[in-house]
Amino acid sequence: MPPKPWKTLNSREVYKNPWTRVREDVAEMPNGKTTLYGVIECGEAVGVLPFIDDDHVVLVRQYRYVFDEAHRWEMPTGGVKPGEPLEDAARRECREEVGYDAATLQHVSTYFSSKSIVQEICHL
Repeated sequence: MPPKPWKTLNSREVYKNPWTRVREDVAEMPNGKTTLYGVIECGEAVGVLPFIDDDHVVLVRQYRYVFDEAHRWEMPTGGVKPGEPLEDAARRECREEVGYDAATLQHVSTYFSSKSIVQEICHL
């Protein structure tokens, strides 16, 4: 039997800008206890793993401000604009980040980007 879901008892917006919304929830856990839970909402994102042949993919080096660390190799990713089809967003990100036009796209997976507090759905 699957675990009982948590129940949101109260929710309030703490911060908002054009790209992100932060809220603070009071949630009831399956055991009946309540907890304070911070949630970051940031919309949908796409990731593209561009193969240039059977053995090679193109990655980008990204500096991530929140981690203040050296550049890491990552797949090209970015946000989906409101009303933008996922395929269009994937093609746009591939062009913007690595300068390639994707000949074909194949949806691999839809997943949550965070272990728990970021409400973001990603499409690879």
